[in-house]
Amino acid sequence: MKNFNLNISYFEEGLELSNFPSSAETDEEITICYRMIEGIELKGIEEVVFDLSRIPGTDLKTTAFLDSAIRFFMRKKIKVKLNNLSSELSKFLLKTGIRRDATGYATLLFKPRNDESFFTNIGESTLKFFKDAANLFYFTGDLFYTICKSIRHPSKVKWRETFYYMDKAGTDAIPIVLLLCFLLGAILAFQGIVQMGKFGLSIYTANLVGLSIVKELGALMVAMICVGRAGSAFASEISTMKVNEEIDAMKTMGLEISSFLVLPKMLALILVMPLLTVVGNVAGIIGGMAVGTLTSDITLSEYYLRTISSLKCFDVFESIFKSAIYAVLISGISCLRGIEAEKDAKGVGHSATSAVVSSIFLIVVADSIITVILNS
Repeated sequence: MKNFNLNISYFEEGLELSNFPSSAETDEEITICYRMIEGIELKGIEEVVFDLSRIPGTDLKTTAFLDSAIRFFMRKKIKVKLNNLSSELSKFLLKTGIRRDATGYATLLFKPRNDESFFTNIGESTLKFFKDAANLFYFTGDLFYTICKSIRHPSKVKWRETFYYMDKAGTDAIPIVLLLCFLLGAILAFQGIVQMGKFGLSIYTANLVGLSIVKELGALMVAMICVGRAGSAFASEISTMKVNEEIDAMKTMGLEISSFLVLPKMLALILVMPLLTVVGNVAGIIGGMAVGTLTSDITLSEYYLRTISSLKCFDVFESIFKSAIYAVLISGISCLRGIEAEKDAKGVGHSATSAVVSSIFLIVVADSIITVILNS
């Protein structure tokens, strides 16, 4: 069994660690001492011996350092032997949940929580689900109250901020919407010609592209683009304001968060996403038309007439209706995740990620429900 001896000396200036590899250096700062312990080469080590003969039992910082160091080795499945442990230091360590058994090895009074436990994860997930549900109901009720009040008093809506977000979420997104929807239509047309051309049905590629883009993929593609651009931006903006305690200041001044931060973003997306969907539908049909006419014997007029005959006004309405529902989901979830964010840098990143993932999931669920209802 390979052992590692760790001699710790205490001075008024701090701690000193010895018997380290030659590449390590001693330092007077306690935090640096712990980093040095983390840097020990642990390969093949089964036991670490702590020589505590020079450690007083009345210094809280030293005791906290020892507690962290002992737990570090125990997490690595390495035995920790405590030599020359004074009664005073033993009492201090006992308060932190560490004691020395009859053989001289450190043991924990309380079994550490197993984060990988299946039932623990189930319980934590259930609690998080109910907490998120409660926050969602509260957020929805507050937002509904704000919308009703804004309908009665339209002049109180922050139209300047609404137009700003319309420009950012709408105008700036037109190039990427045109490009992606054009390529999507082109891909659909190419696949349709390759597969249906085997049976002499290439002309029906126009029906495939037109119906797929208008009824389903156009609104869905625009929603995904808005999730990545607007949704993540909304969540990051609000979470950053929370980190800077701007939201707390607004609440202290009696300002309504929904009226100032949520409603303008939601109105902006509701107004621009149907327009972006129409633009994306047209771009997708043009992309399919370009590939369909260039890679087969279908003429431009035939493709155009076939597309027009396959589409109905209800299909266009369905696409616009879906995009409006997607806009509500994206803006609402993104703002909610921003408000729920932790007050640190990690919270900002987590809120943006959570907003994107949650929005995509709800968009797919809403898409399936709306499709079944409108086409039943």
